[in-house]
Amino acid sequence: MRGLDRNEKILVVLIIALKLFAGFFIAYSDVWDVGRLLDISREKIERNWKILGYELVQRPLIEKLGYSFDSISYVGIARQGYSTSFDDSSDGLFVAYTVNSLCLYNWPPLYPLMIWFAAGLLGYLPAGLFVSNLASLAAVIAFYRVATEFIGCKKAFYGSVLLMAYSYNVMSFLSAYSEPVYLVFSILSWREFTRKRYFSCGLLCLAAALTRYVGLMLFPIYSVLYLMEKKFKFNRGILKDLTSMNWFLAGVYLWMFPLAKYQIGYFASEIMDLCYGRGVFTGLGFLTNSIFGLSLLYFAVLGAYYLKDIDARLSLFSFAFLVFHIAVFGPMDSIGRYIGVIWPLFIYFGNRFDRTDVVFFPSLLYILGWVVLVLHSNLVGLT
Repeated sequence: MRGLDRNEKILVVLIIALKLFAGFFIAYSDVWDVGRLLDISREKIERNWKILGYELVQRPLIEKLGYSFDSISYVGIARQGYSTSFDDSSDGLFVAYTVNSLCLYNWPPLYPLMIWFAAGLLGYLPAGLFVSNLASLAAVIAFYRVATEFIGCKKAFYGSVLLMAYSYNVMSFLSAYSEPVYLVFSILSWREFTRKRYFSCGLLCLAAALTRYVGLMLFPIYSVLYLMEKKFKFNRGILKDLTSMNWFLAGVYLWMFPLAKYQIGYFASEIMDLCYGRGVFTGLGFLTNSIFGLSLLYFAVLGAYYLKDIDARLSLFSFAFLVFHIAVFGPMDSIGRYIGVIWPLFIYFGNRFDRTDVVFFPSLLYILGWVVLVLHSNLVGLT
């Protein structure tokens, strides 16, 4: 493993500086001011607080960043494992389901396991923040190195700046969220795939899928890309390569079906409908729910399409994840968060940027990221 070059050192310093500025902003910001700015009703701001039984007071910064929304479930799993009970008496907030119920199976185990491992030294909330923040540094460097192979050092640097300043990544890179860990595994799996190391590629796909279920998509994507390279021919060597990469699917299958059924009486794929009242595939009926979401989707589709001019494999990779996210995770307001982990898109926009763009657009997205962070850390829903 080679050391950091000059650009990588600058990226590390920059992302740490962005994290410190964002943390300072969250520590001294007022959710009521942001609410008034965005015309968010007092009722919506107070809703989750009331369900949780919290007072509308400033929580400690470590709790804001390490114990909000999904982080509550991650830390809960790390502390007490998965629950086998189901309480449907709540009024609908995810927290009422996920802190002490089988709905925790919505979150796969690898990131909580990392929190549990680090908690022995740091405590649970600091451990969650430590793992995700360290992973975000690794993700940016891994992205830069992969992007350099396609667009050169200068443009890869621009794309890396955009990746770390993207609004939803500002939130997930600083909070106790699994996206940074998933990004590391996803990017490294691509690196192993392109180097024809299919066993290690499959292992990293397994790690990605056990961090975020969307990582399951990596297996069919790489299989299709491999078969395209081989012109969809089959022989013993091709079957051996596909098997060495895809047999890790057995680990995800074991977790989602036999183990989940044994533990809680349901398959993991049934939990979304049980806990949130919607099936795995939501369809496209929500497309008009958010102009902001549609705008992000437009630029994502644009980037995915024109990635073909850089590498058709990156284009296919991006389109596959866009379709999967739209079909599975809905509603449109959340598409921004999902776009943040479709890392080839940042290669495209990094390649399109010039020096002025890389100052203006990441700065704008970073400021929007502050707003996302204020709302998120004060338990105000973004959807």
